[in-house]
Amino acid sequence: WGIGNSGSLNTGIGNAGSTDTGLFNTGSVNTGIANAGDYNTGWYNSGNTNTGLANRGDYNSGWYNAGNYSTGIANAGDIDTGAFITGDMNNGFLWRGDRQGLWSAGYAIHVPEIPAHVDVDIPINIPVTAGFTNTVYSGITMQDINFGFTAAIGPIPVLTGTINSLTLPPITATGPAISFNIGDPAGSTVIRIPATASIGPVDWTIVNIPAVTGLFNSTTSPSSGLFNGGTGTVSGIGNVGANISGYQNFGSLISGYQNYGSLQSGLANLGNTVSGILNTGVATPANVSGMWNVGSNVAGFFRDQVAGTTTFNLGLANVGQYNLGFGNVGDYNGGLGNLGDVNFGVGNVGVNNFGTANLGNFNIGAANTGSYNLGSANPGD
Repeated sequence: WGIGNSGSLNTGIGNAGSTDTGLFNTGSVNTGIANAGDYNTGWYNSGNTNTGLANRGDYNSGWYNAGNYSTGIANAGDIDTGAFITGDMNNGFLWRGDRQGLWSAGYAIHVPEIPAHVDVDIPINIPVTAGFTNTVYSGITMQDINFGFTAAIGPIPVLTGTINSLTLPPITATGPAISFNIGDPAGSTVIRIPATASIGPVDWTIVNIPAVTGLFNSTTSPSSGLFNGGTGTVSGIGNVGANISGYQNFGSLISGYQNYGSLQSGLANLGNTVSGILNTGVATPANVSGMWNVGSNVAGFFRDQVAGTTTFNLGLANVGQYNLGFGNVGDYNGGLGNLGDVNFGVGNVGVNNFGTANLGNFNIGAANTGSYNLGSANPGD
């Protein structure tokens, strides 16, 4: 779509590459003017995936950067944030070495060790008194014991006798009382238990910003610019992903502003292999250039490859395509409140009317109700 494009699926003038939006781009998927590389947004970029002006390196955001992944102006090194830097991974201006101008910030509260020592003294004073009850032996009585034997001849005893009874009286033993003391009654005898403990030391880190390239980046790989995240490496501001330049892009291999996807340049595009402004690609690759297009393999303006038509209207409340004005329903109308196609004026109903309030076709004038009328208020053809 355009004039003098020798490539394919370009929108603009004199583009020799493919899927370019702009003027005289020789690379592919560029948005801008005279970009020789690929996926650039801007002017005269000879590298790839740059956002800005005349960048010779790749993935730069800014002007005249000869290195890669830099944000700023005329940086010859890589991953630089600033201007006129010849070294790599620097922040600032005119650095010639590497990793210069990086800054970090930290704030921590240090709580030293807090010791604790406690001695517990237990005084010993235990009086002990012991007593025993009486021990009583109640006694014993043994009865008489007779003994003897007789011979076998006659009743003549040979030996007899008696052991008289024996009585042992009760015996009572009174137990002694025992009294003693464990420890000193004055309390000087103590058991001492020492206890020692400590808490800390501890550091409470409130702020910890390590020294990184750029400012406030959180990418896994080093990046230039500000507030970038994701895996990296990127340049620019607020990007998330890898191999990105520009502002607030999400994905990979993107230049420009607020694009989402991959292999893109331009402004607010969605999809894969897209250049231009506010395009939506529905295939991988989509190969879309231009403005406000939806689909794949599309170039131009306001084209909807999915629906098979365009939605381009200029004005408000138009329904159809290529209408200019307000409240037109149909195609190729210019004016206000026309119903039909190719009407110019106000309130025409039909086709190819020019004027006001014509009802029919090919009328020129006002309030004609037929077709092929010239003038005003003609009732027939």
